[in-house]
Amino acid sequence: MKPLTPWLTIIGIGEDGLGGLPPPAHAALAQAQRVFGGARHLAMLGDTPAQTTPWPSPIEAAFDEILRHRAVATVILATGDPFHFGIGSLIAARLAPGEYQVFPAPSAFALAAARMGWGQQHCQTLSLHGRPLAAIVPYLQPGARILALSWDGHTPEKLAALLCARGLGDARLTVCENMGGTREKISAFRASEPPGSAFDPLNTIALEIPDAPAPFIPRNPGLPDEFFEHDGQITKRDVRAITLGALAPLAGQTLWDIGAGSGSVAIEWLLCDPTCRAFAIEAQAARSARIARNAKHLGVPQLQIITAKAPDALSGLPTPDAIFIGGGGTAPGLIETAMQALRPNGRLVINAVTLETQARLTQLMGAHGGQCLLIQISHADPVGRFHGWRAAMPVMQWRWQKPAPKASTAPVIAIGIGCRGDCTAQAIVDLVRAAMHSLAPALAATPAALYTIASKAGQPALREAAASMGMDLHFLDTEALAAAMPGVKTRSSRVQKLFGVAAIAEAAALAGAGPGAQLCLERLAANGVTCAIATLQAGDKP
Repeated sequence: MKPLTPWLTIIGIGEDGLGGLPPPAHAALAQAQRVFGGARHLAMLGDTPAQTTPWPSPIEAAFDEILRHRAVATVILATGDPFHFGIGSLIAARLAPGEYQVFPAPSAFALAAARMGWGQQHCQTLSLHGRPLAAIVPYLQPGARILALSWDGHTPEKLAALLCARGLGDARLTVCENMGGTREKISAFRASEPPGSAFDPLNTIALEIPDAPAPFIPRNPGLPDEFFEHDGQITKRDVRAITLGALAPLAGQTLWDIGAGSGSVAIEWLLCDPTCRAFAIEAQAARSARIARNAKHLGVPQLQIITAKAPDALSGLPTPDAIFIGGGGTAPGLIETAMQALRPNGRLVINAVTLETQARLTQLMGAHGGQCLLIQISHADPVGRFHGWRAAMPVMQWRWQKPAPKASTAPVIAIGIGCRGDCTAQAIVDLVRAAMHSLAPALAATPAALYTIASKAGQPALREAAASMGMDLHFLDTEALAAAMPGVKTRSSRVQKLFGVAAIAEAAALAGAGPGAQLCLERLAANGVTCAIATLQAGDKP
């Protein structure tokens, strides 16, 4: 495969400005026809023949404009290391390897660690810029060292107040301002004694947590019930630990917590890994407000709360990897909707206390398999001068894992997709279903997979649509699409200019199906999405 020539250069700039850039970065700037960056960075350029464009808000709004001019030498100016809480990964996800080159500057974390004499590998690093301050709470552990990017000059003061509220007034904050330049300044203070004045907006906080008693959040599942505000509707600590074990959270996965009550299960799911997502579905507004307070207090303000009744409330949510039903298990259609919504190999866990719901779980195990457990917890309570066991109500738990689709040797179809950057997953799903509906019934019933160009790998709508339809999603490079172009019927000079091939949907369908494939649907378009379908016997594929 012929290597691509980089047309985009991403340059990280430190506080020392353009003078700190390596010669290749200066050469890229000298040759650039277009330069994108923040107003501060663009001002450093002075007089330049390049067209300069400041970042819009949101910054992603400029990406389509950048990608429309692939033949133009373009430079993006960023702060520090563009691939550490920076713009680098956002734009790179929309490009093929080889389309861009990067010249990073030392990150603020690297500079702050150097000032403190800390090994970065032993520090927690996070950004508080554009994020709730409460997101730092799970990182507050005995003896922890944390490097945090500030949102603005008041972030250190606000963080000090949060630390004091959590009994960590002895925590030490070192604020590093404008590191690497002539205005660099380092200030240190205890959380209980903030300086009372704002810092420069460009600051990084080095935080040292004392190894002393405080209400830290344990890492293990099954937090004490008193950690949560609740009205009695809470999955109790011991049962919750068993439930989290059955849900088996993995990094980046999504949970639906249906009948969330206090939100305890969803909150602990999020505490397992910062990349996890969770949706708490609760019908009562007062409980939803309580869930929000619990989530903020325990450092997972990203928990998304939906105040509505299931199963209606589930429509349009991202495909879950796991579902917990702790209440409302007898609602008509709820369990069936949950089972259908799950991703293949996803986990469904239902807890039942009432005989009626337990009978339903017994039926489900008989019909679909899975495993039933009876959880019986007893605690020692005083009995006069002695102690005896006091039993809690037994909880029946049904665990079910959704089977993965079986491999098939039947004819397969490849669905090629082209789409705008702002299209929705639902628009993709609707068009694919319409396209499949237009096929002959026998062909429409065969296994299918989605194919598109590699430069669209960063569009979450594509992955979400594929997951919701239970289809695999494949990304093809430009050369694979170009090889399939002889079979394409509809071509666009605009698409050729943007992506290097004259059609995406048709070429992707033919390339995905393989040599000898035939288009059975040439082109269907709606709402910013284009779809084409090609077919080939599975056994004929190379």
